[in-house]
Amino acid sequence: DGEELWNHEIDGGVVGSPLVLGNTVYVGALDRNIYALDTATGEQKWKFSGDNWFWASPVSDGTTIYAATLGGAVYAIDFTGREVWSSPTNVSGPVLASPLILSDTLIVATDAKQVHQLSLIDGREEWAISVGEKVRAGMASQGERVYIIDNDGVVHALDAERRSELWTFDTDQ
Repeated sequence: DGEELWNHEIDGGVVGSPLVLGNTVYVGALDRNIYALDTATGEQKWKFSGDNWFWASPVSDGTTIYAATLGGAVYAIDFTGREVWSSPTNVSGPVLASPLILSDTLIVATDAKQVHQLSLIDGREEWAISVGEKVRAGMASQGERVYIIDNDGVVHALDAERRSELWTFDTDQ
């Protein structure tokens, strides 16, 4: 009937999409927090504080939530709101695009024209590559391939397993 079920006010704005797993919705906000809210009641289960704004949407492999900030910190958080890695991994710059889970790694693209591949286990950087411009658009994958579009409109195809760039295509030509 369109009636509001619940409403939970967040101090900062929300830019990214929420992540829903089971009976919990996870929301990253511009007040430097990730909120875990009950889907039925909107009641806050927990709040996790980061180093900067959570602009990109959080992602999950079903056991851990991965979230990155505009400060360049990447966090691994369990479903109780505790950090999984001993400390966040710092990447080359602000993260505006949602990370991408690929096999046992996390792909993170930054506003510093870099793409990083991190271990899901401990956050250790396994590989990084420079791309031509900032990356703010969402990424896609097929098998071990990752497809990225940078701010200049160049499509990059990366092979995460071989840790190489396969090809690029400039959409402006």
